[in-house]
Amino acid sequence: MGRNDTTATRAAVLPEIGDRGPDFALSDETGASATPLADHIAGHPVVLVFDTGRSQSAVKRELSCFAALQAEFAALGATIFPVSNLSAAALQSLRMAERLPFALHSDAHGDVAKGNGARGDIARAHGIAEHARGGAVVSFVMDPNYRIQAIIAGEALPSHAEIALRHLKEEAARRPVVALAIHPPVLVLPRMLSPAECRNLIEIWHRPVRYWHTDGHSSPGFDLDRDDFKVRNDFYGNVVQFVVRDPATNAMLDGRLGRRTGGEIWRAFQFNVTGREPYRIACYDAAEGGSLPAHRDNPTEATQHRRFTISINLNAEEFEGGELRFPEHGNQLYRTETGMAVVWSCALLHEVMPVTAGRRFILGTHLSGKAVA
Repeated sequence: MGRNDTTATRAAVLPEIGDRGPDFALSDETGASATPLADHIAGHPVVLVFDTGRSQSAVKRELSCFAALQAEFAALGATIFPVSNLSAAALQSLRMAERLPFALHSDAHGDVAKGNGARGDIARAHGIAEHARGGAVVSFVMDPNYRIQAIIAGEALPSHAEIALRHLKEEAARRPVVALAIHPPVLVLPRMLSPAECRNLIEIWHRPVRYWHTDGHSSPGFDLDRDDFKVRNDFYGNVVQFVVRDPATNAMLDGRLGRRTGGEIWRAFQFNVTGREPYRIACYDAAEGGSLPAHRDNPTEATQHRRFTISINLNAEEFEGGELRFPEHGNQLYRTETGMAVVWSCALLHEVMPVTAGRRFILGTHLSGKAVA
């Protein structure tokens, strides 16, 4: 799991919800260079609207829908960023004829669209289109951190604009404006895993495997077992961890998290992730007093190589309690949504509060690497 965020690397993989958006610059209809990553756009939602080249009349209809809702998009701070295979001159005529309130951008050779799946059958590839029936437009709804929140492909009923606006309003509701005082230096990253992937990991935890114990520092299972196994810490807290050795599961998780977390850690902490420990699916059961007392993740000689911890909530709707807390930096309780990750330095003191009802499942691992010189 490294940064894995170069355009060349990502171009080989069709974009999915949770991935970081494409890095590109194009000329608008006036010939000026523009990018959705510009400072005056960054930190706000963006809707990338790709013209697939199939029907200019359909493209005009969708752009007109975005124009009609421009005031609502503006109220959310959102930028509409259309990308077309037309020339700058043709786009200038189109903007004037349709009286569009946003700039249009020329991808005359289709390189940006092709590199991000907008010219291919992205709907069929990922099964994520909403009301898709082929069509002329693919829209990427980007959250304020320029991660893909939704993909809308094909002819949409209602329009792409209405669907995109609904997604952006949902995201805005998850980001209330609050005043913070003391708080821990952690990353909170939504949509790292899909609900279906989270459910599958919980099903994996329930598989019958060998059971080992640990003193909190080591377990014979890591040396003696080459397959998946479970381990329980007998000395502090109450949690049963499923250690993932299955190659297919590891490959899936590396593919998702490698490109979704490595770049975020690099941007936030200037740290390049180069390795990880085995993934663990952990279960905190209220019937057993599921919890972990305050501790750090790298206090021993055997663990001092660890730099960051990732914890992804797999079933937020199915338990009570079980929040993360970082007592050195305040008393905030981190209760995240399903599929959302919390990333923190292994040197930070943290604890898992007791689960008071149900079972809390998380996916976790520890990352290693080096800071950027």
